[in-house]
Amino acid sequence: MTAWPQVRDRITARDARGLADLVITLSDADRAEVARRLPDLRRDLREAADRRARERWSLGLGEDEGDGEWDDGEGDGRGPG
Repeated sequence: MTAWPQVRDRITARDARGLADLVITLSDADRAEVARRLPDLRRDLREAADRRARERWSLGLGEDEGDGEWDDGEGDGRGPG
């Protein structure tokens, strides 16, 4: 079994500590696989965020009226930090 599902799940759960703890245990081969798959995950997450934004816009909701899934009212707008 590869480490990718665990890495992906920690990313989507926004579990930075769990992700860091996992990444330091990965073999070189697992790290290479994760590095290869990250761009696709980023694209998929961006597309999902864009879909949610379009849905909010089509419902007439403002930026501050979404589901709050990613919005905590802090940060620089580049996601969890």
